[in-house]
Amino acid sequence: PRSTSHVRMSKWIEEELEPGLRASYGLKKVLASTQSKWQTVDVVDLECFGRALMIDGLIQSCQIDECVYHECLVHPALLMHACPKAVYIGGGGEGSTAREVLRHSTVERCVMVDIDEDVVNFCREHLPENKEAFADPRLELVIDDAKAVLENSPTGFDVIIMDLDDPLEGGPCYQLYTTEFYAMIKAKLNPGGIFVTQSGQAGMKRHNLVWSPVHNTLKDVFPVVRAYNQAVYSFMDEWGWNIAFTEGGALLEPAEVDRRIAERIKGTTEFLDGESYRGIFSLSKMHRKTLAEETRILSVAKGTFATMHSQGLCVAEKEGACASHHTVARLAHRPGTNTSPAAMTRRPMPRLTDIARVRVPRAVPTREDRRSARKRAADNAVPYCTLVALDAATPTGVRTCEA
Repeated sequence: PRSTSHVRMSKWIEEELEPGLRASYGLKKVLASTQSKWQTVDVVDLECFGRALMIDGLIQSCQIDECVYHECLVHPALLMHACPKAVYIGGGGEGSTAREVLRHSTVERCVMVDIDEDVVNFCREHLPENKEAFADPRLELVIDDAKAVLENSPTGFDVIIMDLDDPLEGGPCYQLYTTEFYAMIKAKLNPGGIFVTQSGQAGMKRHNLVWSPVHNTLKDVFPVVRAYNQAVYSFMDEWGWNIAFTEGGALLEPAEVDRRIAERIKGTTEFLDGESYRGIFSLSKMHRKTLAEETRILSVAKGTFATMHSQGLCVAEKEGACASHHTVARLAHRPGTNTSPAAMTRRPMPRLTDIARVRVPRAVPTREDRRSARKRAADNAVPYCTLVALDAATPTGVRTCEA
């Protein structure tokens, strides 16, 4: 049998993207970690993506491509508005959405509302690219329920951006993708106002889960709605957004987009320009067919909702972990906020520095030896690729033992 004395040690994080599909990321280092009242937050260094922000064990944004998500969320809406001065952001606690908004010279006031003060402070401290945005005097940071603050606002806004968590079943945000919520948003927009929301996965397989019903729901409230999507490498899929207009809504020509970027935006964009702007609105035949055939309208009153699957890390209970191998579903998925305090009562998840992944070494090549190895694994009750809790004497970090 092959000797096990030269087993290579490496660290991995695993995320369940959909039933039957998981992705593993090489972990170089846990840079910082905190536990808020509702969420676990980590900044990690991933081999494939660089520095990444994770909430409840799920990737929110990565240094390598967060510009794609945030530029697509922010700039089309602000560039398509004649002169956006007042902007409202629901969620966006990491500060990247506010950063992109505040690059626009026309913006005089940016209100950002996130319910989790600990997450906001953590990101302010550990995401240096957003420190300037947090210090900008035009930013009004409110720690509260984003829905309630907008409902009670005495003033309107030119652009409203919802950078919310995905509508996960049992999560806090699925009611914020409904006609009732969108009607309230429309009432809070100034004349000529524009609303944009992130709308979840929008690739070939899963664009019908949230992206298309959100588009159809917005069409029930706004006169003009446009859906768009773009591949986000670290999300392992195309991502979707929907933009709604109180009036107008015609796409800009690429040359006009480039002109407005040059006139309005401080610095240079990394992803979006005139050509890529037209590209994100150029949907495939499959996507256009789905939008045309979509009939669902999401409503609290009717009890019709659209949700996404997102299990995240499979984390074992700290007490008796090796015996029970209990799996806990995560709350959050991509960038956003949990806006309803009543909905955020799930118990906190362990931080990355509290858990370890153990793989059974594949140390022997023969069939009989493989059978013996599987029996030993079963006897030791450590399934392949299961997370188990670290004890106090074990070095911190998510660890994987591989042959």
